[in-house]
Amino acid sequence: MPHAPRKSACQPSVAELPAHPADERRRALVRLVPLWPAEIDDVSLQGRQRLVSLLERALMAERRRGRAGHWAYDLARHGALLATWRRESAALEDLKRAGSPASHEKGCRPHGQHPQ
Repeated sequence: MPHAPRKSACQPSVAELPAHPADERRRALVRLVPLWPAEIDDVSLQGRQRLVSLLERALMAERRRGRAGHWAYDLARHGALLATWRRESAALEDLKRAGSPASHEKGCRPHGQHPQ
């Protein structure tokens, strides 16, 4: 009986290689929202704002389906949308902070954050 060729411990298969973060981001966004590749690759302030607003709309629609008990509701999609929205919102906030260093010197807070 012939044996399958052994894999070298030094050479992981393609499936075992870690994905590049940009590739992971692209794969997640392609599954969740209808976007052109150029829209996904746009990491400018305006591009991120459009993407976050699109993710917010998709997340609200998924929440509505879940609360209504709709047959098309998908808990895994809801979780993936939420995680992606959080990552993209954080990246947008970082981009805003990097673009306006003077606002931090004045003590301004990002939108939605209040003193405790």
